[in-house]
Amino acid sequence: MSAQGPPATPPDELTDAVPAEPAASEPAPTGALSGIVFRGAAYSSAGFALEQCLTVAAAITLAHLVTPKEFGIYGSATILLGYAAMFADSGLQSAVIQRRDRVSEAASTAFAANVVSGIGLALLAAGLAPVLALFFDDSTIGWVAAAMAGTVALNSLLLVPDALLQRNFSFLRRLFVSPSAALTYGAVTGVVAALGFGVWSLVIGRYSAIVVELVVIWALVGWRPQRSAISFAMWRSLAQYGRHIFAASFLSQSRSSVVTAMLGRFVGIGAVGQFRYANTMASLPRSTWVVSSSYVVFPAFARIAHETDRFRAAFLRTMRWAGIATFPTSAILLPLGPSLVVLVLGDEWRQAGYAAMALVGYPLVGPLTSVLSEGVKGMGRPDVLSRTALVSTVGTLLFAAAFVPLGVVGIAGAYSLSSMFTVAVMLKLSMPLLSIDRASVVRTLGPSFLATAAMVALLFPLEWLLVRADERATATGLLLLLGEAVLGLAVYVWILRFLDRDAVESLWRGARAVKPKLTRRHSPQTLS
Repeated sequence: MSAQGPPATPPDELTDAVPAEPAASEPAPTGALSGIVFRGAAYSSAGFALEQCLTVAAAITLAHLVTPKEFGIYGSATILLGYAAMFADSGLQSAVIQRRDRVSEAASTAFAANVVSGIGLALLAAGLAPVLALFFDDSTIGWVAAAMAGTVALNSLLLVPDALLQRNFSFLRRLFVSPSAALTYGAVTGVVAALGFGVWSLVIGRYSAIVVELVVIWALVGWRPQRSAISFAMWRSLAQYGRHIFAASFLSQSRSSVVTAMLGRFVGIGAVGQFRYANTMASLPRSTWVVSSSYVVFPAFARIAHETDRFRAAFLRTMRWAGIATFPTSAILLPLGPSLVVLVLGDEWRQAGYAAMALVGYPLVGPLTSVLSEGVKGMGRPDVLSRTALVSTVGTLLFAAAFVPLGVVGIAGAYSLSSMFTVAVMLKLSMPLLSIDRASVVRTLGPSFLATAAMVALLFPLEWLLVRADERATATGLLLLLGEAVLGLAVYVWILRFLDRDAVESLWRGARAVKPKLTRRHSPQTLS
């Protein structure tokens, strides 16, 4: 299943369905916009936490019902669907979010373009299914690819409603869409897999989740497309902005597809399943940040892009908290990842644990890439994304070709190295646009990085030389891992307190502010 407007929404029919925004000449006050962003991040985090709980529960259950090879078949069969979905969108979703005027016309036009291209690309994906069967030398992959082609057309119906929710900071609505789809996917797939349908349970579960997502999002968005508002001139305007988003998406999808193709062709279909599970686990911290923050960061950055000092301060603050939140939660997989995977999923998934360990560089820099992406998009310079995506794709191809003899762990390491190289290039290209320099980046990220390094230096010998949680009984091993994680995070916070005292004090103040609210909420009412 992640992973993102503008100052004004004109007084047209769209404003009947969604909250009005401040006029372009009247930027939102600093306090008001900050409140919206923090409140939105909190709501998005709550919704994502619920979604991830459901997703992780489903993943653990399915790991015992569906084999790595069956997951590999599904992953190989869906290799072209990312391209199809990307062509169906063509960057129009981001263009609608960033749009400053004639929003209703833009939404209707983008919706029509999405639907037409979605149907055509679904047919094309179905027609190319036999090619996948030949490439991977597996007829089942061809049948699954043909069956999954319809999801492209269904997903095209989601793009504009989701863009409108995001554009108008509709956080409470966001709480219901993804968790509903995750619950449906887990429940349906689990039941069908238990009945022995194997890879087809994943197909049926995916279709069920999309249908539920469609029903919920259209019930909540409060908007309907108008045929009279569809305009070819508007489509050209949206496409002009979206072409760079499309180029970046195309290259990013190529990067993922290259990895899947190389694993399936040269290592084995089962390795694709191992890698997908490793990527899911390693990406949890990254996904948490991207979903909870980028949903509000892009619209917020777009509103203040013309205020240089305010934008710079907001950008560095966002980057700082991205590092504080995700560096330790990503890096903790380096010492604890393999044991965690074995204890939760079983010994047949051990390679996924080692791959998650090798993948740690990807989630470590992923949130920083996300913040940079939202920054340049908010500044109206999405062309930077296509250039860095090209670097990422070429880098992944070269590293993967060099490391493919090492199997799934080697490919995971290649993914990490490519990700770290890409964020370095992206920083170099973005710094002049965002009015930041190398010294400000080091001051912003240095404390959380050093505290994370100290945490890993403690946990690595503790787990690998002393505890060896994967050799214990499941319950005992999980408790030991939990203890190690708590110890590591405590060390991280303790060291961060000396390197960035203000950040730790802010976290403490936030925690103290939550407690009275919870106490008041749950205290008994006094009757007079």
